[in-house]
Amino acid sequence: MAVGLIAAAYWAITAVVDTPEDDGDAAAALLSPALNAANWGTYGPGIYLAIWYPLFLGIASLSFEGVAAMALPIENSMANPAKFPNVLGYAVVLILILNLLFSCVMVVAVSGISDDVPGVITRAMPEGSTISQLVSACLSLELLCTYPGNAIPLFKLLERSTAAGRVFGGMRRLARVTYFSIIRIVVVAFTGVTAFVLADAFDIFLSLVGSVANASVLFVFPGICFIASSTHEDDKRRYRWAAGLVVAFGLTAAVIGTAIGARTALKGILPASH
Repeated sequence: MAVGLIAAAYWAITAVVDTPEDDGDAAAALLSPALNAANWGTYGPGIYLAIWYPLFLGIASLSFEGVAAMALPIENSMANPAKFPNVLGYAVVLILILNLLFSCVMVVAVSGISDDVPGVITRAMPEGSTISQLVSACLSLELLCTYPGNAIPLFKLLERSTAAGRVFGGMRRLARVTYFSIIRIVVVAFTGVTAFVLADAFDIFLSLVGSVANASVLFVFPGICFIASSTHEDDKRRYRWAAGLVVAFGLTAAVIGTAIGARTALKGILPASH
């Protein structure tokens, strides 16, 4: 994250300072295309209004998928689980601040690179630059280290649900571990191949994943579980409306985001590389 922020800040400053002076006004050289676009100008990347917000929400919810995946395992492994809500709250706020900071800097940075920014941000970085190679290496290392951890709850659920069955229940432990290790390798390899094949529309793909899966995990399921499992009637009456709003927001975001993302990806109504 630190390396990415440094690189983004470097490109942002370069984009701001090196903007061509079209009308000879020196002040115009200090304006980035992103700043003009924010004022609804026509200079810089195209700005799509309402239709892009659901896609943005899908990407934004994907940023918190690690928290949703690891929350219960971490809470169950704590010596004092009662302190977990405070820790989780601080972690979510920190992630939100870092993502907002990174996003704001990157908007300014990539707007000076091209009017047609690829969905995979590493493809928009200057080729051959040392800092670009460093960012790509750090990003690859981060994915390599965090992806298996984020997928642990999914794999554990799969293993526990099938271990007692007739097919896997009679297996020896070594055979069962080998079998599920192969499944993990296949899932990771499939993800990598998908990312490679959909490189030109990877942003739309991530938005669909966020809209379909993460909107449910982050908004719908927690609200429903709270309403269904709360044992205190006072808490249920007090927070039922809030949980209902969260569920409604999640369902709305999932339906609209999935519909727009699918239409964008399948029919090519909007350029997938923006």
